[in-house]
Amino acid sequence: NQATIAHSLIFSPFSTVPEIKEKKNIVRFTKQVTKEVADKINHHWQKIYQDPGTYHFLWRQCTTTVADSLEKAGLGVFDAILPMTLVSELQDAGWKKS
Repeated sequence: NQATIAHSLIFSPFSTVPEIKEKKNIVRFTKQVTKEVADKINHHWQKIYQDPGTYHFLWRQCTTTVADSLEKAGLGVFDAILPMTLVSELQDAGWKKS
């Protein structure tokens, strides 16, 4: 039984830049995973929503949070701190853009 998870990497979700608001610069990856893996990611994100912690531009921000959730679910180790670096790392790991 497979579940589908999708992580959308958006450069600045609160931006007023028209290209972002119109979703022209969104990069999205979709990966088929087991229900167990999807549950691990969902659990990780629920914990973040309950206690997001303190933002830090190098190790606790949007890109590192996505990378951390994928690692905790056993989907790879990603060391990116910049969105485009994570995009490259996901592509290098065989993930396909959707």
